[in-house]
Amino acid sequence: MSLKIYGTPASRTSRVIWLAYELGIEFDNDPINPRKGETRTPEYLAINPNAHVPTMKDGDLVLWESLAINLYLAKKHASEISPKNPEEDALATQWSMWGLNEIEPYSIFLIQNSRKPEDQQDHPGAADSTEILKSPMQVLDNILADREWLVGGRFTVADLNVASVMGPLRPVKFDFEPFPNVAKWFLACSSRPAAVKARELQMAQVD
Repeated sequence: MSLKIYGTPASRTSRVIWLAYELGIEFDNDPINPRKGETRTPEYLAINPNAHVPTMKDGDLVLWESLAINLYLAKKHASEISPKNPEEDALATQWSMWGLNEIEPYSIFLIQNSRKPEDQQDHPGAADSTEILKSPMQVLDNILADREWLVGGRFTVADLNVASVMGPLRPVKFDFEPFPNVAKWFLACSSRPAAVKARELQMAQVD
């Protein structure tokens, strides 16, 4: 088996595992955990000096960053969720970067903050993050008003990457009610069999 994915599924690695399940490709998962110091061993730092997960090895290629890994795998293993032309490829990259910049800083803050003891949580920071998220959520809601999916009229890696970035908003009970189109789309993405399978693996690894 040439494809190896490093990182506990209870991390951003779950995005890559979700995509692998969607593509139906076999992989080996080494569930190393940054919180246990397992990304700071000499062996792991040799492949990812950032000491983060996930990292992917596909033959001789070593690749970091979950969304970059997903875009690569989607293009290598052509399927219905892969970009079909340069225009779709550009749009998938656009939406992935949008999710990374507009959503993830705040979704990650909210989930990490929620895991702290109540008296140590940054409640003003959580309120600010929730408020900031309303703007990109409105942008996405407007886009989805006249389409079911982000690119090409079908579920693609663009939807997967953005939905996975939004994943932490589920356990912190972010209010999607003002954004009905986003809520419908997010449910459709997260209800896919591959997404459910990846989430089950993720929950099994939560400390």
